[in-house]
Amino acid sequence: MINWDAINEAAGFGLVTEFCAKGQKHDMWAASVRSIDAKTHINFFNKLVQFWNDYPSASGSAWHVEYFPIQAVTAIADDSTAYPHRRISAHEMFTFSFTDSSIGDKVDNFGLSAVNAFNATSGFDDLHIYVSYAHGTEELNAMYGAEKLPRLLKLKKMWDPKGLFSYNNGLPH
Repeated sequence: MINWDAINEAAGFGLVTEFCAKGQKHDMWAASVRSIDAKTHINFFNKLVQFWNDYPSASGSAWHVEYFPIQAVTAIADDSTAYPHRRISAHEMFTFSFTDSSIGDKVDNFGLSAVNAFNATSGFDDLHIYVSYAHGTEELNAMYGAEKLPRLLKLKKMWDPKGLFSYNNGLPH
């Protein structure tokens, strides 16, 4: 049995401590998928191994996949909730931890190429991403959904006219 205050550490296989090490740079990229494509996973794993070999200072980086059942989410009427991407079955997350800041562009290029590769076989026509996992360079539609965005922007303007709640991948005001 795991106590509530240890759930994040246990669920992350101890990676929380690793990702919070002093002197390391961190960069997260992600893509959400509706279906899993084995070839994409195999290709990415091979590229990740090569990336680690080419840039040893990024050997603390990780790739993790979160799977969630969608039955309960899709059982509720879509127009009754603000959450846009109700058909996402897994989140592909690429968390880069590196000590050599000179490879920042290499990390970003590799992260973006991973997002593009997984998005191409995601089962969606366009990029879908859980807003909390977004890098911050994605379009608002990718995070908030094209069908939900107009209403969310209207509500944002009404309830947060000064833009006080816009820190992490927030809606513009």
